[in-house]
Amino acid sequence: NQEAQQGHEYRLDFNGAALPNGVYIYRMTTQNETIIEKFMIAR
Repeated sequence: NQEAQQGHEYRLDFNGAALPNGVYIYRMTTQNETIIEKFMIAR
């Protein structure tokens, strides 16, 4: 676990190969904010 710093770019690799097609919701939380977004898997 690393603390996020303002002005830096971070990357998270995600492998959704085992997930079926559909709409999913993800949440990323830091000390200062929470981001909730949707994404779609369609093959």
